[in-house]
Amino acid sequence: MNLKKYSILSIICLLNFSFGVYREDVSIEKHIELASDKEFDCVGKILNEGGILIGSGVLINENWVITAGHVVEDVLNSKLRFKSNNIIYDSEKVILYPDYKSNVLGHNGDVALIKIKASKKQIEPATSFNGNEIVGKQIIYVGYGTSGKGKQAIKKPTPAGRKLAGTNIIDATGQESIDDRELPDQFLIADFDHPTHKELNRIGSATPTDLEYFPMGGDSGGGAFVKVGNKFYLVGIHSGATAKINDDINLGLHGSLIYTTNLSFYKDWISETIKI
Repeated sequence: MNLKKYSILSIICLLNFSFGVYREDVSIEKHIELASDKEFDCVGKILNEGGILIGSGVLINENWVITAGHVVEDVLNSKLRFKSNNIIYDSEKVILYPDYKSNVLGHNGDVALIKIKASKKQIEPATSFNGNEIVGKQIIYVGYGTSGKGKQAIKKPTPAGRKLAGTNIIDATGQESIDDRELPDQFLIADFDHPTHKELNRIGSATPTDLEYFPMGGDSGGGAFVKVGNKFYLVGIHSGATAKINDDINLGLHGSLIYTTNLSFYKDWISETIKI
């Protein structure tokens, strides 16, 4: 893996960073339009007892939502709500992955399941990806984090709660070290490429996608999908990132790395848990 080196002081671990970032030369309307696809109705908000957004989640069947462990680790005994398309589901219980480790880069085992009460108004659940080859595929991130265009995301981000989607390319899995850090195997890794400053590329191709996107903050637990034929398949959920704030703030967060939890590593645990 050919990675460009950066000073460790320029790398900031921001697993609870507060915004998703998109290209300077792309309007937010395109990200709103992508998020509005009916197949992404399965991606909703996770709300705490006070109705405050704490993250995103994905409906995987009529009674279960999957999200990131760090979204719910402090509210395991609380009554949560899952909301999508103005349909609200109340939680019955929250189950954290048994080997979840908090305060670890990328949150090892960063997965949780929320059992919900079925609603008369139904949302179509996500369909899981069962393929093997994922590196090099375009991925679509969907979530509700705060957002901003390029440098505006640092200076004046838009508040969380609006559903956005964006794309990237899966450049690697977590089976190799990056920035001298050993990452758990269960990650899908991408970087936030700049359309003209190729020197900011960290991994894989330096060419950004048309809707290149850097999900973070309230996007945690949101869905990561690949498109096969005319259908979108759920491959992972957003876990965290290693954000690089460039010396030139006009370059925003380009060159930052994105960590997506690969759900294929957890399929047995998910299958057993949703039988409960």
